[in-house]
Amino acid sequence: MRKLVFVVVLVLLGFSFSYGAFEFLDNGTSVRVRGMGNAMFGIFDGVNGMEYNPALMANTKNIESRVNFGLPFGYVDEGMMNMFSFYGVIPFCNRGYAGIDYLAGVIMGGNVPFFFREGAIGFSYNRFNVLDLYYEQVISFAYAKNLDDYISKGARISAGVKFNLYNLGLIPNPDTQVNPYLGDKLTAWGFGLDVGVTYDFSYTIRLGFAIQNLIKPNTAIIEGNVSTLPRKIKFGANWLVGSFFGVFEDVMVGGGVTQTEREPGDNRELDLTYHLGAETWFFNRIIGLRSGYEFGLNQFSRISLGLSFSYVFMDEHEVNIDYSVSLMPNFFAAMGDLSHSFSLVYRFRLPRSAFAYTEEKIRELQFMEELEKRKKQMKELNVPSTNTNTQSSTTTSTTSTTSAPSTSAPSTTTQSTDSTPTPSEKEKQKTGTKK
Repeated sequence: MRKLVFVVVLVLLGFSFSYGAFEFLDNGTSVRVRGMGNAMFGIFDGVNGMEYNPALMANTKNIESRVNFGLPFGYVDEGMMNMFSFYGVIPFCNRGYAGIDYLAGVIMGGNVPFFFREGAIGFSYNRFNVLDLYYEQVISFAYAKNLDDYISKGARISAGVKFNLYNLGLIPNPDTQVNPYLGDKLTAWGFGLDVGVTYDFSYTIRLGFAIQNLIKPNTAIIEGNVSTLPRKIKFGANWLVGSFFGVFEDVMVGGGVTQTEREPGDNRELDLTYHLGAETWFFNRIIGLRSGYEFGLNQFSRISLGLSFSYVFMDEHEVNIDYSVSLMPNFFAAMGDLSHSFSLVYRFRLPRSAFAYTEEKIRELQFMEELEKRKKQMKELNVPSTNTNTQSSTTTSTTSTTSAPSTSAPSTTTQSTDSTPTPSEKEKQKTGTKK
């Protein structure tokens, strides 16, 4: 009964004493990013970045999914709170993996429209439970688009939008059904909208800007009340520093700030939260280690640590197991302040040829991929390559360097490869010379 009263009071007061409704989302559901102190602002990682900024999905080159669970509020847990979430991201490509781009191509007679190229769609489901008494859940749909060279020549910009359906309520039981404040209404729905953009300051630094709850949802359960979620503005950057000493691989740092909107007439100082984080990998990106620190108003602070294990099999499948632990040293420390989260991430790696939309380019990249596959097979069998294979691979590598756009960073220069002879044309030239 004590826990029931606790939950009802929280609902009626709107969690005003410390946390608002759906605050578990602001603590971060991505285990990888929680380990970095939620310092995810500019890196392109679709399945982990979608909740922070929908534009982070734009350059996704894999079909990705993530499932995670944890204890989001360790300091008031007592075994009564838990969280579950699922995220999925599918990029647009010429193979029709997303379904929408394939259907658009059929309707348009084989030409995929502009909005179904170099982008991605995403879906997520989050649920937060307090025993069998209270729940919060969010269903989200997102769309992101790479706008390189479309807005302005050389501009490396991506944009995204995310539609959110919020639902919270009390699970029916004898105590909640007779509560005079609630009446017959035990649940509420609200609609929210998030937007975001990213800009490549350089090939290793990306800036991110996002507005959460641009359209603020009303989640009040009591009839006639208004309880909207606050608007949040996020700005920051991630910098891929590089590798050091042959041990630390793909070192990345991030930093940024989140501003939470005050209610009209509230003259208190701005509610700002600062995020700092770092990540590195070891043993050819098998083991990942990260740390983060957050601090803000009212002596809020949180220290986070994260660990990852990555495994790739059959060249196309990647599985990541992520873990993070967070410590809040200055907040309800006497009640226990450790929060643990786990996640499982799966990526299906798509071939580079899946992101080319002209037949000539598709054939060129498919030839490169087949050549690389055979070279790898020969290397595994310890078969020495012939001069012909070496010459073909050198020519192919040169062609791909001058014509194929980079998948890791936007390219501002495109060169024509029409004058470059194919291997079959070279054979014809040699035959003609002999004759």
